[in-house]
Amino acid sequence: MGYGKKENLVVNLVYNPGGAFLPPSQAALEAEYKRKLQEQHDIVFNHLFTITNNPVGRFRLFLHRSNDLERYMTKLSNSFNADALPYMSVETSFQ
Repeated sequence: MGYGKKENLVVNLVYNPGGAFLPPSQAALEAEYKRKLQEQHDIVFNHLFTITNNPVGRFRLFLHRSNDLERYMTKLSNSFNADALPYMSVETSFQ
């Protein structure tokens, strides 16, 4: 249909880790997904974005029950990168 191939048809993917771990490097994961999806399924996409699970709701309960909450929170805190944040207020980021 042209998505990912034509300039006006953008398709982006999102990688959400399925557990108490952080996603791998976004650039490396995007390169791997682009290669494998193209080779195996002839799928082309523009970008892949990784997200990190916020420990709230069911995920927080899961972490608490599996005794991983403190370890995961420490990992999140130690991995924080202020340079990855855009320099804008919350109000302007949604406009």
